Amino acid sequence: MSEQLQEVLQEAKKLRGELGSAAYHQIVTSLYQKAETTAQQAVRKAARRDWDRRIDDILTSRVFGYPIMLLLLAGVFWLTIQGANYPSALLSNLLFGLEEHLI
Repeated sequence: MSEQLQEVLQEAKKLRGELGSAAYHQIVTSLYQKAETTAQQAVRKAARRDWDRRIDDILTSRVFGYPIMLLLLAGVFWLTIQGANYPSALLSNLLFGLEEHLI
């Protein structure tokens, strides 16, 4: 490495020892504050839709949320049972149809 770079690194090590971790935390905090300010100036948030928020409030409320989730669970359970009847009936017809040919 070049001689200048070595001098800079030695000076940085010396200052790190003198300043301690408080200076490091202050520098990092300052950097994050500047990044946050820059992001707030650069990013424009779109207005949130009211209906989306209403649905979210209803589904996550204690009064309506649990009953709605239980109804959805019951619906999925019912659909699973009802949906299993069709393949079961198809398989049953196929196997009983083969029985006649085997006997």
